[in-house]
Amino acid sequence: MNKILWYIMCLGLFTMIFVWGEIGGNKAIAQDQILVDCNTNDTITAALSQAAPGTTILVSGLCNESLTITKDEIIIDGQNQTTIDGQGASASVILIDGARRVTIRNLTVQNGVDGLRAQSGASVTLENVIATNNSDDGIQIVGNSTGQLSDCVAQNNGSTGILVVRNANVSFFGTIRSQGNNEDGLLVSLSSSVFTANSMLSITENGRIGLFVANSSSMQINGGVVDIINNDDDGVTSQRTSSIELSGGSRLTSQGNSEFGILVAFTSTIVCFNNSTIISSNNLVGNTSIEDVSILDCTLTETAVKSRDPIDVVGDQTDGSGS
Repeated sequence: MNKILWYIMCLGLFTMIFVWGEIGGNKAIAQDQILVDCNTNDTITAALSQAAPGTTILVSGLCNESLTITKDEIIIDGQNQTTIDGQGASASVILIDGARRVTIRNLTVQNGVDGLRAQSGASVTLENVIATNNSDDGIQIVGNSTGQLSDCVAQNNGSTGILVVRNANVSFFGTIRSQGNNEDGLLVSLSSSVFTANSMLSITENGRIGLFVANSSSMQINGGVVDIINNDDDGVTSQRTSSIELSGGSRLTSQGNSEFGILVAFTSTIVCFNNSTIISSNNLVGNTSIEDVSILDCTLTETAVKSRDPIDVVGDQTDGSGS
């Protein structure tokens, strides 16, 4: 009899836990997972308050909120069916503030000041993230933070598509697109670096410089393709003691941009290794370098400029300080 009673008590306890989990707001579906359905008024913010380091938050629906992540090892997975909408609030849609080993994947962030911002030494992995229609930048990795971006898009943002500044470091994998932003497509500045590994990087139709590396910063392109097309200022600018390095048979194309195809200025370099090439075509001005700079060992092919010959002197350039 005691054994039967013990089984009944265990079954009752299990049933109570299951029912509580189903009706208690955000649903705990496993010890290390939380299910959030924003279409039934769940919130990611509430899930974050419950989450311990190592928790995966599985999200679906349209989530009208802004998030701040301060816990390490959090995963937010939108399962390709989630949009997080900041609703025009004066904050980033997702702010990762000092948290380490955070992963954001399979979702869209929109209508914030910035789509996603990692700061204060944070480390984040972004996979299949779209940052669109934010009033400032699409994706910011800043302030001693690190990021790994795979198959991400920054589009139609009010300022820069992807911003990497103030001792930040970012690696690109897969296909990365920055398009239709009002200012630079990709800005790397203030002692920061970007590394690409056999990636496809597409920077198109932005309102200012396509690829801008400045102020003691660097970009290493190891294999893969970089297409910088139809931007409203220079295609590629490396300036103020900065460098762009191509290796592993990389190909960089700067085409149809409204100012220089390639501009290297103020003690900066572009260097090519291992059969890497640069193609500059149909830009308004062509290519130039200023003040003790060099383009080294590159197979540089320049075809027709839009309306005038290449020139050797330019006016003031923005300093690439970012925001």
